[in-house]
Amino acid sequence: MKLHPVIICSNKVNRYGFRVLASGIELGMYEKNPILLYAHQRPNRENPNITPVGKMHNIHLNEANELVGEMEFDQDDEFALKLEKKWEKGMLNAVSLKAEMVEVSDDPQYILPGQELPTLTKSLLEEISIEPVPGDSEAVALRLHYKGEPATVISLSDDNSPDLEKLFPSINKNQTDMKIIALAFKGQKHVTLASGASEEDIANAVTDLVAKVNTLEADKVSLSSDLQAKTDLVSTLQEKLETVELSAINEKAEALVNAAGPSGSKKLTAEEMPEYIELAKTNYDAVKNILDKKKGFGSVADHLNQKAEGNSGKYAELSFREIEKQGKAAELKASNPELFKEKYKAQYGVDYRE
Repeated sequence: MKLHPVIICSNKVNRYGFRVLASGIELGMYEKNPILLYAHQRPNRENPNITPVGKMHNIHLNEANELVGEMEFDQDDEFALKLEKKWEKGMLNAVSLKAEMVEVSDDPQYILPGQELPTLTKSLLEEISIEPVPGDSEAVALRLHYKGEPATVISLSDDNSPDLEKLFPSINKNQTDMKIIALAFKGQKHVTLASGASEEDIANAVTDLVAKVNTLEADKVSLSSDLQAKTDLVSTLQEKLETVELSAINEKAEALVNAAGPSGSKKLTAEEMPEYIELAKTNYDAVKNILDKKKGFGSVADHLNQKAEGNSGKYAELSFREIEKQGKAAELKASNPELFKEKYKAQYGVDYRE
């Protein structure tokens, strides 16, 4: 027969601030039928075939005053054998007891350093189970209840605070509330509380937390206001930039078209200029390309002068008599009176008179 030693109750303070006195656990009723269950499972309507996975042997207090015992797994039960293998591999290493609470005490002789709640000094052991989720190195997960009342489970492996007031109805309710508040703050990075924090410590911590929240809210409002101001400034600057850019585009377009107008290269008439200006505002390069290729035009006087200069050129080498023979004297007189008079005087030696 293979037996596996295990600690059933270590006497140590659990994570919730109370402890179970191993020497106060009454074994008489349990030893008459020392069954070993798995996770406190018993036959019920849904699972009527649930059976014990083994039994306990040699339950006693050791030299450290811990309640210990030895487990025997049922060698004819396939599930029990699986549990035994997991136990031997260290995959399971804890047990849990179910006990009926008989007496609790806050007498100083039963209170250890760091203990905040009373000690369960007397209890009746009802059953022991393999526990799949160990709560601490001593593997004590408790199922405690008063006689005739449903069991209250305290699992030292989960994060749910136990119903301390129900387990210890004699303790001061305010103390319970403070304990639960302390548990609620546990793990919060903005609040630091010692395990034995007093009511004043917790109140101060809450006050500090509220102050931090208020400061954060004020900072949030301030940052929001600053952000809105900066957003408005960016919007204003963007509008000004767009106005400046638009003005520059308009000025550039007007300068291009004005240079091609009647006072410039005379490539456009005054009537054409407004249309070209609007086109240049949207497509400056295209309009510039058109104007670069466009030839300018002169005034009527310029045109007549150019024509006159052209006519004068063809008579410059002829004598007045040759011009008369060609019948062009009247044309020269009309187009270039000065040249006509010059040719006349050279031919006849006297000034021309009308």
